[in-house]
Amino acid sequence: MLQGERLAAGDRGKVLLGTILARNLDKRVGDEVTVYDRTYQVKGIYEAHIVYEDGGMVMLLEDQQEATDRKGQVYGFTVGLEHPEDKQERERVKREIEALEKNVIATPTWEPSF
Repeated sequence: MLQGERLAAGDRGKVLLGTILARNLDKRVGDEVTVYDRTYQVKGIYEAHIVYEDGGMVMLLEDQQEATDRKGQVYGFTVGLEHPEDKQERERVKREIEALEKNVIATPTWEPSF
């Protein structure tokens, strides 16, 4: 966390912004940002050193479900592995995730660094 604090369980109406998104929106900790016609307070700004992540926003699942009218639903999540270079571990975790529910699809995205 570069600035501010991480989200906690009771932080309804608060978000974290990646550094790129915060810069593009000219937002700082304590500012407000409107998403899905709802206003959220910026609680923190993070840097993941991954362009996709740093251009993103994090909010509580309950806020996201309410804002998108998908209460009780999850349509994506990210899992980090301790040893992402281990193909057997990636495949094992993929199988375990897909076994959770018949409509769940796990898509590994790890690629070796050069």
